[in-house]
Amino acid sequence: MDLQLAGKRALVTGASSGLGAEIAAVLAAEGVAVVVHGRDQTRTEQTAQKVRGQAVVGDLTTDVGAEAVATQAGEVDILVNNAGAYDPESGWSDLNADAWADMYNLNVRSARSA
Repeated sequence: MDLQLAGKRALVTGASSGLGAEIAAVLAAEGVAVVVHGRDQTRTEQTAQKVRGQAVVGDLTTDVGAEAVATQAGEVDILVNNAGAYDPESGWSDLNADAWADMYNLNVRSARSA
């Protein structure tokens, strides 16, 4: 499919594996220069290598981390806020306040920061 994105530059957060890695691969196949974001250095670099993109490692749950990711990524035309987490094994009462805050920071605040 031709999404007419050739020549664009994209930052895909949470792209070191799973859905984010697939999004990065599809964009790369469309001719997009992809910046692959993740928190794990090795997985992020492996995905970036597969899509011939740039690896950017950082924690989007803090303003300092998000700013560092944005600085490393540089100017982008496309932003895919894919970073997020959940624990399907945990119920409401299984998580303490800190775990809820961490999940909120990653799933909600990181989209604002990136």
